[in-house]
Formats: sequence, C-alpha cells, structure tokens
Amino acid sequence: MASADGANGKVVLLTGANSGIGYVLTLKLLAAGYTTYATARSTAKANDLVADAKSRSLADRLHIVEMDVSADASVADGVAAVLAATDGVLDVVISNAGYGNMAPPEAAAPADYAANFNTNVLGTVRLATATLPTMRARGGGRFIATSSVAGLVGLPLSPVLVATKHALEGLIECHAVSYAGTGVRFSLVEPGPVATAAVDNAHGLDAEIVPELRAAAKAFGSSWWGTATPQTADDCAAYFMRAVTDADPALRYVTFAPVMDLLRVKYADVEGRQAMAALQELVTESGDKE
Repeated sequence: MASADGANGKVVLLTGANSGIGYVLTLKLLAAGYTTYATARSTAKANDLVADAKSRSLADRLHIVEMDVSADASVADGVAAVLAATDGVLDVVISNAGYGNMAPPEAAAPADYAANFNTNVLGTVRLATATLPTMRARGGGRFIATSSVAGLVGLPLSPVLVATKHALEGLIECHAVSYAGTGVRFSLVEPGPVATAAVDNAHGLDAEIVPELRAAAKAFGSSWWGTATPQTADDCAAYFMRAVTDADPALRYVTFAPVMDLLRVKYADVEGRQAMAALQELVTESGDKE
C-alpha cells in the first residue's frame, strides 16, 4: 500500500505541481516523508520535477498523475487512479492548480471570467467532490486550497482574479464549517506577489486600460503594494507545510505580511467604509508611499 512507502506513512495529492509553488512544495513534502501524487496536465510537464526529485534521492515517493482540473473526467479519473494505487488511503489534498487573469475592468469578456472560474474555482470543486468522500469515510484528512490575498480584499484593476479567489474563499470556508466534526480539516493559503512563472503566464496582462482608469493603474503600480518585493515560491511553500503539519490547522494562512494591516481594517469594518478608504489609497497619487 502506498501509504507505507513514505517515512511518515501519509499520502498527499497535490495539483499543479510542475511549476512555481507546487513544484517547491512537492519537494518539501517528499523530503518530509510524504508519499506524494503530484499532478500536471501531461507527464512531460513534470520531467524537471522528476529529475530534481531523483537528484535529491526522493523520487521513490513521487508519483506523477496526469490531470487537467478544468475537465470533469480528467479529475475523476486521476483521483480514481490515485485511490486505486493507495488502497483508498488519502491523507492530504492540496488544490493548487490555477492561473490568474489580470485583465483590468471592461477588458475581460464573460468568457474570460468563465474560463478562470472553471480552473480556479470549479477545479477545486471537482477535486473536492472526488476526494472528500474518501477522507470523510476514513474519519479524517486535510483539504488545502491555494487562494490569494486577492481573495481577501478587492485589489484594484484585476476583477477576474479577485472574483475567482473570493469565490474560492467562500467555498472553503463553507466546507470547513459543514465538515466540522467529521475529522476533515480545511485550510486556505493566501500568497501575495510571488516571483514565479505564474506572473509571466498570467492572462490579460496586455489588455488595454480605459482612459479613466489609467491614473489609478499608474498609482497602484507605484504604491506600497505595487512596489512590494515578491515572495519566493519557497517562502510560500513553507506556509503550505504548516497547513499540512500543524496539529490544529488554521482556516487561513496569509503569507504576505505587508497586507496584514489592511486586512485588520477590513475585517473589523462591517460597512466597508474604512476598508474602501484604505484600498483607495492604493490608486491615488496622494496614497503613494516610499
């Protein structure tokens, strides 16, 4: 049984493992003794990951699974293959696959929203639907999703990404409450700016900003947020490991410390007036900070 392969006897299923945070996190999980089923849309996309794991003598615990989280059958088949290989053992599920559509307001069509929701939100729904019955029946497990600080505050000028991550936050929070008492725990990890290929591969970066919003975009780019030093994938992966290993995992792990003051304002302000004022500082010249 696969769960006996790893030094700690636990099995992890992680989507979006072939690059960025998922790549680094896979290596951390392997090093910690987890038998890790890492997904990519094709096995070829995981070649570098496999080679890296071999160079670290970790490949014996690594299994690559082809999975496209945007397709029902691909997720169902991939999860079924994992469960068949592990005799139904699944301890941790990490929904990490996703992308960001960074198109500004008025530039993205409904189809752009639908596509990003299909991956970021419905991809997580598909994975949860396929894995939660197993963890529930076994009386425990952890389901962790990659969100973003864009799921906690309405960051300016990226409505598609913000909408998908806000939806993901609600989904996981609902599950966390609904499954209380079953032994299945839910967590969200919320990175801020991260220096990975995901930024270069984001959709909508070349979309035109309407004239009335260009001043706001310029101000945002020179604000404390726009000029913040991106985190590394390794920095973010450490928070995922906490969600995996903490005895009492939190619902949320915010990886980007500079946003914490803004979050404290928002979540203490039911009407949203103070939060709006704080966010508007990001898109006005007077709000620029050194």
